[in-house]
Amino acid sequence: MVNQTFGRYVTITPTIRDGVKGNLVRIYNQPVHTIGEKGISELLQTMKRLEQDKESRYAIFYTGSAEAHAGANIKEFVGEISPSWALKHTLEGAVAQAMAENLPITTVGVLDEKKRYGGSVEWPLWFKYSIAAQTTTLHLPEVNIGLFPGWAGPSRIERKVTRTRGSSIGRRVAAQYCSTGQPMSALEAYHYGILDLPPIPQPEIMEVARNLAIHEEVDELEVSLAEKYYNKKLAQEVNVEASLMNRDEILSKMLQNPAVGPLAVKTIDDLVFQNYVGLMNKDEVLEFVGSVPEFGVDEVETASKILYYSGIDEFENKAIHGAVECARLMLTEDRKEGAQAFVEKRKPNFKGV
Repeated sequence: MVNQTFGRYVTITPTIRDGVKGNLVRIYNQPVHTIGEKGISELLQTMKRLEQDKESRYAIFYTGSAEAHAGANIKEFVGEISPSWALKHTLEGAVAQAMAENLPITTVGVLDEKKRYGGSVEWPLWFKYSIAAQTTTLHLPEVNIGLFPGWAGPSRIERKVTRTRGSSIGRRVAAQYCSTGQPMSALEAYHYGILDLPPIPQPEIMEVARNLAIHEEVDELEVSLAEKYYNKKLAQEVNVEASLMNRDEILSKMLQNPAVGPLAVKTIDDLVFQNYVGLMNKDEVLEFVGSVPEFGVDEVETASKILYYSGIDEFENKAIHGAVECARLMLTEDRKEGAQAFVEKRKPNFKGV
């Protein structure tokens, strides 16, 4: 087992339950509950430490906050951003997701606050199982600053929904929620297949997470929770298609909305609906990064360091494309305007450049 380790953003605490060794990974953000540049780097290092732990069988990732938890620190996006900084920020998230998915243990991501924003919605979805409290709502508002979820958010949502609802629904859910920033309740997320269990009362969520991590009795837990808390609601299956727009409707509606970045909306559409399928090896990723007009030798070197640190040979094509395209959006005037408007608490004036 790893020793208890502390960073500014991540605490890893060894634990033993029912004779099984594991780790509780608390992601807590001081002082404003955002992850930011250093936080995503600590998450990357956390995956490496867990990979090297040969004794533990599970890890539970949670925050333990009661109210709200965010992802990126928007103040880091104000003013000029270098291409290397932008690529490092997004690629570390996509690579951390790949490392999480490749961990040889059972992993559980816990959404345990009332409101989750941006990256704090993305990282709990990296793991084998994702669960949420009854009161949790999921928000992906990056389009309001001219960006989109760059830590494998669209690809991960699409993949999880596709697993239970099919690829057509998976793409529409990913495109709609990433393009509109509209909130999603925990119950909606469960119906879409983003969550693996029905929403759980806040006081019980860590106990459920431990049982899930140790025993993996998903079907039994699902039935028990549904019967105990959602018998009436789950008896009437939600028509998930009724609340979804199609591809043309999403584009038409959001490109007319001055509150969201048009470049971001178009990029989400391309990322979700184009066939970025399969895997990319390290050399293919570096070749792709080198082909981007905004990037040069420094950015290829930045990508190389992150990829080789991960120890992974192959990465999801769509997640890599998402990280690179989000980094490119960080270099636009729309991102500058969106971030400045956010900190000044005013409406943005996007120009699509």
